[in-house]
Amino acid sequence: TFRCADTLRWLDGSASSSGAAIRYTWFTTDGSIASGQGTPNISVKGPGRYLLVVNNLTNGCSDTAEMLVKPDLGAPLARIDAPDTITCNIRSVQLNATTSSPAGNPVRFEWKADSGQTIQNDHTLNPQVDGGGYYTLIATDTVNGCSTTVQAFVSVDTLAPKADAGADAIWNCASRDLLLDGANSQGTHALNFSWSSSGGQFSGRTDQPQASVRSPGSYQLTVRDVRTGCYALDSIDVIADTVHPVARIALPDTINCKVRSLALVGSGSGSGAHLRYEWMSSNGQLTGNTNLPIATALRAGTYTLILVDTSNFCRDSASVIVVEDLRV
Repeated sequence: TFRCADTLRWLDGSASSSGAAIRYTWFTTDGSIASGQGTPNISVKGPGRYLLVVNNLTNGCSDTAEMLVKPDLGAPLARIDAPDTITCNIRSVQLNATTSSPAGNPVRFEWKADSGQTIQNDHTLNPQVDGGGYYTLIATDTVNGCSTTVQAFVSVDTLAPKADAGADAIWNCASRDLLLDGANSQGTHALNFSWSSSGGQFSGRTDQPQASVRSPGSYQLTVRDVRTGCYALDSIDVIADTVHPVARIALPDTINCKVRSLALVGSGSGSGAHLRYEWMSSNGQLTGNTNLPIATALRAGTYTLILVDTSNFCRDSASVIVVEDLRV
């Protein structure tokens, strides 16, 4: 029998006649003779039918003998199931292989990695691996030495998504609810969103791309890949701008028969294009422009200055009482 483990096999024709007048000639049509032609014994490099012809040179007689070298070259059958993908959730995967010998011989297993990845239980059919790449299974028939090689590729999908919580925002005196928008976040697969806060307050759901908040603070967005479990973080600060202006009115004079109108002066109220002045009275009388720091009162009454900071919509107010002295 010629097996995969064999490089040469010897065929022994030494039981044939011998002597100085005996000539040995070997023939084969489907085998391969390596050495020994012209002798009783030859080495062969493969299976096949080998014919020995023995000639007696003295009397011209000859005889033949045939030897059949049977092949035992049946390699094991082997296959590897398609492996799982390594992700942020799945840190290692099991390779699942099956093998069998056509002759029913025992089979030895050995795994190899293309880039030196760690293989646990590499002499079993179900090793555990924690790196991506090609893994090769070598299945060897322990009787005939024949082997089969199969490969499997383990993919890695650990690319984190991109979290985008948006730009920082301002919370001012006009703010009631502010919408945080993480819709520009990106990922390879479907994404889960989760908002959290340090010092802030939410006014709605926190598991959507957008979240509504009702106070300043620091807000964090976690974006997680549904398939792989990989995640990314981003944060946004909602900054408070709620400093109120201060409205003051200087103490006015008294309206009398000589002084028929008074200037109401909003002193200490601040200055600049971002301040808006509004004078009003429920029982007095104003004349002229009532949206300047100074207003004119024509009679007794209570006068109110409302000061609005147009940059943050914060406001303050101050009131003053104007009296009359019209005694004769």
